Amino acid sequence: MFETDYWDAALSDSSGDAMRTFAISVLLAVGLAATPGVRAASDEMHGLAILKNDYPEAKSWPLAAKGSIEFCGGDWCQEVMGVGAKSFKEAGDAAFVLFYFLDRDEEYTRRRSDAADSIIARSAKQCLVQNADLRASCVLDSLQKKFGFKYRRVQYDMGYRCHSEIAVAPPFFTQKGKCARMRKGAFPEQAD
Repeated sequence: MFETDYWDAALSDSSGDAMRTFAISVLLAVGLAATPGVRAASDEMHGLAILKNDYPEAKSWPLAAKGSIEFCGGDWCQEVMGVGAKSFKEAGDAAFVLFYFLDRDEEYTRRRSDAADSIIARSAKQCLVQNADLRASCVLDSLQKKFGFKYRRVQYDMGYRCHSEIAVAPPFFTQKGKCARMRKGAFPEQAD
């Protein structure tokens, strides 16, 4: 009983208000410092997380086909193949670069230019001095050399999955590709 009365009295006077404010500040500081995964800014997020955040209605299939990431934010999907456990974050960055530079949306390009610059700086700093097409080419080429990624543009239509290879140099889109009939709920092909 004495302890309860003592703490009630201590917390009810003016020094108690200061003590309470100090205790709350310490708890918040310790809680934030000890919380893993809390990020200060979105530019620290990898590219796939940014895309999923910006397009929550979009479809994303991390590792749907063995060793690939696919992000579908509109009529087309971007696929990064050759993804391993150690290169998942970089593959997400490559998916962002493909979407940001090759599926141009002026409003999105303006809004996410800082994130694009951050991803480019993290992936291939030397590419920051290039213009848009050459910047995309430079980053995709650098990631391909580092991790062995291959890139595809994919479209789903009337039960078929069609893809075309994406080259790392403009004009980017090649004539190489194919269509395959989809089995319900399955991706019929594996990454090369």
